[in-house]
Amino acid sequence: MSARRPRILSNKRRKGVLAVAVPWLRRFGLIAGGAFLILWAGAWLWVSGAVMRLYERAQSSFHESVAANGFILQDVQIEGLVFADRVRVENAIAAAPGMPLLDYDVQAARQRLESLPWIAQAHVERRMPATIYVRIKEHEPLARWRIDEKLTLLDTQGQPIIRLSKPDDFSEWPLVEGAGADQGAPVLLSLLRSFPDLLARFDHARFVEGRRWDLIFTSGLVVYLPEQDIPQALDRLARAQVQGGLLEQPYQSIDLRSSGRMVLKPVAQGPGV
Repeated sequence: MSARRPRILSNKRRKGVLAVAVPWLRRFGLIAGGAFLILWAGAWLWVSGAVMRLYERAQSSFHESVAANGFILQDVQIEGLVFADRVRVENAIAAAPGMPLLDYDVQAARQRLESLPWIAQAHVERRMPATIYVRIKEHEPLARWRIDEKLTLLDTQGQPIIRLSKPDDFSEWPLVEGAGADQGAPVLLSLLRSFPDLLARFDHARFVEGRRWDLIFTSGLVVYLPEQDIPQALDRLARAQVQGGLLEQPYQSIDLRSSGRMVLKPVAQGPGV
């Protein structure tokens, strides 16, 4: 029997492994190298700004193409404008006729509009082929607020809308006065609307020491309301008016601060009357 030669067989096995592995390593090296070159080229394009320039060029070309096909601004439609100054609104919209419609920034326009005093919310959209549409929701006036000889128009949340320059500006809205009256006005005026007989004769309200209200009627009559249970006090006053015309009687004041009681102070009579 001939002797075995394990060393030769071992060398053959090693050569077989190398014969399989080397091509795979070469191929993997080429793939890795190619991937590295692609990543490097992409990073260079991004850092150099070439990608952004290509994007801006393509976007500009697209907008020019759209404009060339008739998509240019011709009309601006505004809905919901009641109190806000139209010139300021149009300046905030800043839509120039003849501009490419897709160049118009609707979000920036919305932000400019909502920064104006009267504007609570604004919706801005492009309407193809040639229109910018704007829908405005304004703050709803509630009352005038007087403090430190200054007048401010309040909205339904008690928030300031605008400063009033003349006493008769927005005079159709009720007047409240005193520190803190702005925050309490929405609740008080909502309650008064439930009593039409009182509201018809109401002139203004005064917030006293940050705690309670005095109601002043057009006749000069002053009604002292309690800190709590205002609805019940107003209901008592309204029933007294319906039953006996209390608000037309010659009273200087009506005190409702004590629960279940109504203290009436007559108008002072002059000497010899």
